[in-house]
Amino acid sequence: MITSSVMANTLPVYRLVLFFTLLVFLAPACGKEIGDSCNTNVDCAQDGTRDCDLSQPGGYCTINGCDEKSCPSEAVCVRIFPYEAMGSTCHLDSNCASNELCLPEGFCVPRASERRYCERTCGDNGDCRGGYVCHQAGIEGQQTADTSAYGSVALVATNANQSTNVVVKFCAPSP
Repeated sequence: MITSSVMANTLPVYRLVLFFTLLVFLAPACGKEIGDSCNTNVDCAQDGTRDCDLSQPGGYCTINGCDEKSCPSEAVCVRIFPYEAMGSTCHLDSNCASNELCLPEGFCVPRASERRYCERTCGDNGDCRGGYVCHQAGIEGQQTADTSAYGSVALVATNANQSTNVVVKFCAPSP
């Protein structure tokens, strides 16, 4: 009698274990995408693979220290240089020191001041969440007459069949 009651309760236990096992494997897939709002890193990814940049309005899910291939499909790695680091004017690296980069806006910046973040790609402002606009990243080795790049340079993977002059747009806080 005792054996039959134990056996009768075993099937629901297996179902419960299976349910929680599936829940554990699916939970990381419920994280937010790059560029979504957040309050903590856990809001972006429970497995610790994404960060919440609280310096951005409403928080910004990102991956710090990215490279050409480490951002998910909705994002691109962008090199950001702080305005405080901008120094002398330049034209295509011609008068920057060897440890500096010439930004598309025409200013030399120390390469060591570079920070890399996965940023949400966009085609226009409608692709960005409220309070954010679609900015064009600068292209290394190309000057721009305006300051639309905002101290940024896209870091994109290229192959022999691709131009290095790929135009990259990303969602950034509106000015």
